[in-house]
Amino acid sequence: MIDLHTHSSFSDGSDTPRELAHKAADLGLRAIALTDHDTTESHVEMAAACNELGLELVAGVEVSLKDLVFIKPNATSENRHINVHLLAYFIPTESTHPLQRRLSSLREDRDRRNRELVTLLNELGFELLTFDYLVKSARGPAGIGRPHFAAAMFELHPEIVGERTNANWSRAFTQWLGQDGRAYIRK
Repeated sequence: MIDLHTHSSFSDGSDTPRELAHKAADLGLRAIALTDHDTTESHVEMAAACNELGLELVAGVEVSLKDLVFIKPNATSENRHINVHLLAYFIPTESTHPLQRRLSSLREDRDRRNRELVTLLNELGFELLTFDYLVKSARGPAGIGRPHFAAAMFELHPEIVGERTNANWSRAFTQWLGQDGRAYIRK
């Protein structure tokens, strides 16, 4: 058995690469691909753990793209290009490779958008939400994603988003963080 789509705490996963490798070994997996969003910085730690555990590691990454061919209407019938998540495997992990330089620019853009999102959410009433708070919950700035924002919104401002239930979690994305949400920051 293999798993070719996993995320560590370097992205929006909850486990460190080492913890993820141990869980994979405990489940009896023979191979695993670590496909963190926009980064392969987690692969050094993951490779060491997989080597110790006898797991085959596939170097991978997940990037978000806009499909410029297909469009679909949003909630207000405005046509939008759809977002596509692309998984890439057996990629070069050397920092000097052109792909790694492109991934670095994607991470810089994500950091810029995350800081803008904090500012926008503050303006919309989420005054307790700070970038430092997100950094702590995501185990570093590189791993901050919209799930971290949603969790912080529930932890710091339940008076705005309500109790953390499955329905309210979905609503946080449709009303606030998703492509049609009040606080969506375009790529």
